[in-house]
Amino acid sequence: MSVRAIAGFAVRGKVNALTAGGLAHSVREKVARGIFMQGWSLFTHSVTLVVRNWRDALKIGLVPIGLFFVWLMVAVGMGLSFANVTMGPGGMGGDMGGMGGAATPAGAGVAALLALLTVIFGLATFLWVVVSWHRFVLLEEYPRGWVPPFRGDLVLGYFGRLLLLLLLGFVLMIPVIVVASGFVAAMGEGGVMLLLLLAVPFYVFILVSYYRLAIILPAGAVGAPLTLGQAWVATRGSFGTIFVMQFGFFLMNLAVQMAVYVLSEVVPVLGLLVSLAATVFVGLVQVSLLTTLYGVYIEKRGIG
Repeated sequence: MSVRAIAGFAVRGKVNALTAGGLAHSVREKVARGIFMQGWSLFTHSVTLVVRNWRDALKIGLVPIGLFFVWLMVAVGMGLSFANVTMGPGGMGGDMGGMGGAATPAGAGVAALLALLTVIFGLATFLWVVVSWHRFVLLEEYPRGWVPPFRGDLVLGYFGRLLLLLLLGFVLMIPVIVVASGFVAAMGEGGVMLLLLLAVPFYVFILVSYYRLAIILPAGAVGAPLTLGQAWVATRGSFGTIFVMQFGFFLMNLAVQMAVYVLSEVVPVLGLLVSLAATVFVGLVQVSLLTTLYGVYIEKRGIG
């Protein structure tokens, strides 16, 4: 037998060591590729949910969003009308006919009330659409007609869970801000640059952690509530996958915003309409990310 024929087995120990090293590298490569593909699949699946079901998305979102914009126009009109009546001397209703008058306390109070009502109505509208979309995807609760059912208990529950996540993030940020402030004070400008470098991985960690915990939102929407601890345990080992998913969403959002900007510059008349449509699309995709995570990690669904 020639040397060439047995060259691969000439030094068994070394070959085994090299083989083991190559095998470990191959395993790591396959794991990394698997994480990337799974994360990318979660992202593309979420986009597909919106694109494939655009008619149902239209039925779920058109009326609530339309009602909000009607209220917005009414609120602005009421605010302007009230300002005309209550503006002080020299204002829009004054003898001088100028625009420099100061609003009365009553006018300021009405403006604050209208702003508060607009925020409440806008939030209720947003949660109305989000809850309906979660239930459509996860429970196959198809819209009947153009007005999706408003489930006040689920909407309030969704708001409570969302508020819980925001408060949790705020509490976690307090010690970080304190440490960062002391760090900058101790090191000066050099500390600022180093802090910015450290902020990137920290932001990624916070973002991924938020999505791991945020599956309590679709869980509540479908009437199967989860605790934060259950959500955290259920998504164990998903850091890389969720990071890839979020990176895909970031790229898509960037591309959509650039397209909206270019189209608005070319056809200014369509700018507002296109911007609104893009905002709704991106928002539904973001909600679908949570829906997909819940389906995969809680309900153990496939996305193939």
